[in-house]
Amino acid sequence: MHAVPVSADLLRSLPQVGANQNRAIFSSENSGYRNGTSAPLTFNETAPTEYFDAAYDESVSTVFTSSNSAFASMLASSDTNIRLDEYQNVTLSGAPGETVTLNLRNFVLRDRATLTLAGTATTSFVINVTKQFSLSGMSKIILSGGVQWNNVFFNVLGSGSTVSLSGKVSLTGTLTATRRVVRLRGQTVVDGKVIARKVLLGNNAQIVTPPVTSP
Repeated sequence: MHAVPVSADLLRSLPQVGANQNRAIFSSENSGYRNGTSAPLTFNETAPTEYFDAAYDESVSTVFTSSNSAFASMLASSDTNIRLDEYQNVTLSGAPGETVTLNLRNFVLRDRATLTLAGTATTSFVINVTKQFSLSGMSKIILSGGVQWNNVFFNVLGSGSTVSLSGKVSLTGTLTATRRVVRLRGQTVVDGKVIARKVLLGNNAQIVTPPVTSP
């Protein structure tokens, strides 16, 4: 498993995607995003997690258990945040057969920010987050180069604040927060799976599970 240090050096190494490619903020701040918390939300549906594929579920369990076992040490050692705003675009790339891992405190995408995970059908991404996980506005997480949704894991570790996806947000992959509430509202679409203590769907939010294909 390859852990990617999120630093100024990483930013300089990222390929250019548009004029604002390297305007992303990777910092060691501990605060929430600048406008504070959202107003109280009303949700009209509670969606339980469903399982359809035994082999896939085993892979989710293995990745999450491995990540969660390192949770205590991550709290002490990980002080990195990803914060993308407005039209900021960042691409993270992995080689064939590689697992790219990020250990973060906060993961926040707002407005029209885009995070692209690029690789092949055998590239995997594991993004571990110990504090805030939030996508809003028209932000999106997309896959490129053949990366498959079932090889992308967003693990929100431990108990803490609600995991929030609101607006016209798009996320592709598996979002896991077994000790937290996950709230989806607006026109949010998750192409993959959401595994959480409780999943709340509001407005027209959707969770769509694509078929798992062999590379």
